[in-house]
Amino acid sequence: MRYEFEDYRKPKKEPELESWPFWVLPVENIRGYLIRFFLLLFILPIAFTGYLFSPTTTLVYWLIFDLTEYWKVKRGKGMFEP
Repeated sequence: MRYEFEDYRKPKKEPELESWPFWVLPVENIRGYLIRFFLLLFILPIAFTGYLFSPTTTLVYWLIFDLTEYWKVKRGKGMFEP
């Protein structure tokens, strides 16, 4: 069956991102990014190992974290979206 109807919902706005190393985080995702950033790079290492990672290791983990966050925001799956 083919139904014809008018979709009155507002179209979902696509995030305007640049390429990965130079991307800008949308305003609605800042809180989730910062919470996950501090949790994964500072709080969990102290809680489980009792010390922080070396600066080089922290930089590598931050690059991996930032790349995965970029992919999540690009797909439209930020922390506080339904």
